Amino acid sequence: MGANSSRKSRRGNEPVQSPQTADTRPPPEAVRPKDVMLCFSSSDSAFADFLKGSLERSGISVWADHAMDRAPPGIAGKAVMATKVLIFVISEESACNNFCEDTVSLAYISNTPILPVALENADTLEAFLNAGL
Repeated sequence: MGANSSRKSRRGNEPVQSPQTADTRPPPEAVRPKDVMLCFSSSDSAFADFLKGSLERSGISVWADHAMDRAPPGIAGKAVMATKVLIFVISEESACNNFCEDTVSLAYISNTPILPVALENADTLEAFLNAGL
């Protein structure tokens, strides 16, 4: 084979991966251990970005994804399990968000410390919190 050719599988045109490259690929960003994982509603992205930047400038590694609720199955769970602390940014929107509720619940049952950060006062949020949060 020439330098510019690649091996093809017997089934079609997709390239065949050698075991060396398949085993050495880095894990997805979500499953790399981080100090902190941020859980927030997309409507709270501006605050989450501010918090992430502040923590990173202090030398704390942070995992935050604006599209986590659309990530492949299992990625969010692996991210929760690989973090030291989950920061839950609580707002009316995140308190009603099923993905946020699932993420906080997983952190709770896996003994991952949860730090709540409320964007609104407790009286406002109380009406939106359920027993799971």
